[in-house]
Amino acid sequence: MAEKLENSYSAEKIAESDNIFSADLTENQAEHLENSSKINFVEEDILFTGCEADSKYVDNQYNQWYLEAIGADGEKENIQSEIKVELLDSGVDYSNELSIKDNVNLIDEDLNESPVFIDSTGHGTAIASVICAKNDGKGIDGINPNISLYSVKILDSNNQSTLSHVVEGIYWGIDNDMDIINMSFGTNYDSQILRNAVEAAYEAGILMIAAAGNTH
Repeated sequence: MAEKLENSYSAEKIAESDNIFSADLTENQAEHLENSSKINFVEEDILFTGCEADSKYVDNQYNQWYLEAIGADGEKENIQSEIKVELLDSGVDYSNELSIKDNVNLIDEDLNESPVFIDSTGHGTAIASVICAKNDGKGIDGINPNISLYSVKILDSNNQSTLSHVVEGIYWGIDNDMDIINMSFGTNYDSQILRNAVEAAYEAGILMIAAAGNTH
C-alpha cells in the first residue's frame, strides 16, 4: 500500500516507523482512501499557530518572571549528563547567548536561508532563550543553559505549521532519542494522528512540553 500511495498519489512518508503519509488529494481521492480497508484513517492537514507571549510580561529590565514561576530562579545546577531537548518551532537565529547542537529544517520555505538568520519570525529564538540562554547578565536567563538544544523548524514566516510537519517533527524527536520536545504552538482542532504521535513519543520516554493559556 505504501508504494501505491507514493506512486498513485505522490504521497510523501513523514514517519517511517508508523507509515504516515502526507499528500495533496481531491475530495474524491480522500474519500476513496478513507474507505480502503488498508488505511486506518485520513485527516485534513490542519494548521497550527505559534503562541505569542503577552507583552505585559516583557520589559526593558529583562524581567525574569518565568524563572520564579517555576522555581528555577535559584542557583543553576551543573548537570553532567546530557539532556537532549528538541525545540519544535520556527528555527533559531545565531546568538552568542545560545548554543544550538543542530538545526533541522522540515519545511520547504527558506531552504537557501542564511545559517545565521534562520528564524523568520523570532518565535523560536525567543523560546530558545527562555530554555537555555547563557546567564551572562546581557539578556534573559535560560532555565537551564547546560542542555543540548536541537532546533527543528516547522513554523513558517507566518508562524504557522501544518499537522504533517508537526507530526514529522515529533517522530524526528523519537528517531533521534530526544529527552524532551517543546511545542509552543496550538490549534483549535483535534487530530487522531497527532494523538498517536504524542503517544508514540510518550512510549519512547520523551517528556512533551506544550504551551497553555494562550488563544489555542
